Formats: sequence, structure tokens, C-alpha cells
Amino acid sequence: MFLIPVTMYKGAVNSFIIPTVLAFWIQTVVTGFEVSININPPAVEFGDSLQVNCTTTCTEPKFEVEYKPGVNPNRTKSRHWSTDYFPSVQEWDFTVPCMVTCGSDPLREKEKKKVVTVYNREINITPPPEMLVVNRTYSLECTGPRVYPNNKLILTWLRGGEIVQSNCTKETGFPDDDKRLRNVFSFTASMSDDGQEYTCLAEVELDSNTTKPIANSSVTLQTHCGCPPFQGIGADHCSHCLLTLHAGLHPDWG
Repeated sequence: MFLIPVTMYKGAVNSFIIPTVLAFWIQTVVTGFEVSININPPAVEFGDSLQVNCTTTCTEPKFEVEYKPGVNPNRTKSRHWSTDYFPSVQEWDFTVPCMVTCGSDPLREKEKKKVVTVYNREINITPPPEMLVVNRTYSLECTGPRVYPNNKLILTWLRGGEIVQSNCTKETGFPDDDKRLRNVFSFTASMSDDGQEYTCLAEVELDSNTTKPIANSSVTLQTHCGCPPFQGIGADHCSHCLLTLHAGLHPDWG
């Protein structure tokens, strides 16, 4: 390391500047421009259209936006932005790149990438028995839509408007592997479940800590107390029957 003499203001003595410090300051100024990617919509259904906008604060930018082979957008460009339009997204693995070289210096280069969440709306509920017996345990199973990356999907069971159970995965998964998320909710049937609607809601997580609902499916339960000869609930006979069952009498009715 060597030192460079520098003349200070009047009345000061000569001082020295270390070149490495000076070089760091110059580099910060040189690379001080921003590159941004905006995706609309932020998550896209497979087969739908998508618009991608790449912008920069560089005053003399050169854009290089290259997708993987077979992905060819309709492109429009201006001095400080480049916009790509895709009439129909046909890839589960959809990454948006944007590289900008600022001026003629190849060292003044910045690149950003974003992975677009791609989904379909297929959601399925495995139906419970047509008639549920009060005080017995049952399960509601929901299989969510195909979503990539896998960890962007949230699958939630609601009882009416109340959330009773949510499920998600931390695994990104693989774009060619159609691995569906499941949410299995176990509960004990009660008299209040007769006519009750349960809904499975599928949402995708967005970058801004918000979610976007993409699909839902519902099932309405029917219950009975398991006491002959009545098959409906809500009658005085059913309430009396349930007390009898709790007492341990006729446990095989239903």
C-alpha cells in the first residue's frame, strides 16, 4: 500500500488518502443505479396472459432480457424500460430475468430475476358419509390446485366463516412434479353440524405478504343422533337419546 499526498485547506497540514478507500467510493458511485421488475398479475393462472416490465434508473441503459428457449414474448422498449407481454403462459417454471448494462462499461452491470407463481384452479374435496352420526369422529380431506413453486400455496378449512385449520409446505418442489398439497381436518360431529357448510379455500402467497384466493370448494354436512326410529336431529327425542348414549346404553345404534 502507498499513500497519496493531498493539500488541505489553508492552515492545515498535508494529509494522505489511502487509494483503496478512494477506489471503494468510486465503485459505489459507478454501480449506483437500480433495476426493478414488475409482474402483472403477480401470480398467473396457467394459460393466462402475463405482462413483465423491467425498469432502471440508469441514464444510458442497455437491456438484456433473455428467457429460456421456447419462451418468446411480444416486446416493446423505451429508453428506460422494457416490457414483455405473454398472451398465454405455458410453463410451470417461469423465471423473469432482467439485466442492465449502464453506459459502455461492462463492469457497470446489474441483473435481477423473479420467479412467477403459476397455478391452476383444480380443487377437490373427498366427501364424507352422506349422514354423520353425532359424537363420532370424521375427516374432511381437501386436495389443492397445482401451484409452482409449491411453497406459495396455502390451503385452509373454514367452518362457515371461521378458520379451523390451515396447511402449507416449506418445500419449493419441482416444476415437472405435480405434487398436490392436502389438508385433512378431523372433527367430532355434533348436533350443530347439521346443515353446516365447510369450505376449503386455496390461496397463493404474494411478495407483499398478502394472499390471492384462487379456488374454493364447499360441502354441507348432515348429521343425526344415531337413535331409531328418527333420522333427523333437533327433536326432543334426539336430545334424550344422546343422554342415553352417554350413559352407555345401546352403543351400537346408528
